[in-house]
Amino acid sequence: MAAFAVLLLSFLPLTGSGMSGGTRTSLALMHLAVAAALMAGLPRPEGRPTERSPAPHG
Repeated sequence: MAAFAVLLLSFLPLTGSGMSGGTRTSLALMHLAVAAALMAGLPRPEGRPTERSPAPHG
């Protein structure tokens, strides 16, 4: 969740003036590519299963 927030924050400089549309597009695609690579390599938090496990029967 925090990784997505950081990704969104990384797009803020692209809202400024002084860049052409092609430059904005290129930078946005580079941000997405780096974010995808970093998020894929991040470890999952301990104690949180990646899949839903069935409810325990009691």
